[in-house]
Amino acid sequence: MADSSADLSRGPVLLSFSLATASFALATTFVRFYVRRGIRGGLGADDYTSGAATVSWTGHVTETGVKTGTGPRTGSRTSMGR
Repeated sequence: MADSSADLSRGPVLLSFSLATASFALATTFVRFYVRRGIRGGLGADDYTSGAATVSWTGHVTETGVKTGTGPRTGSRTSMGR
């Protein structure tokens, strides 16, 4: 039987996954900017759009993770409306 005092939080796993995904997204966007600047000598509207989308997505994921968390809910705000 599982130990009831064991830490069953998914927080560390979700945090590491989120950080890895955000790092990959930011790195690939940076590489895109670097290559496009080298090939064309400048950035276009599509580059700025992809940069804004990446930054917006990273901010949204971070904000959502901070607001919702992963722990059990108590009181009137229970998990899945129960």
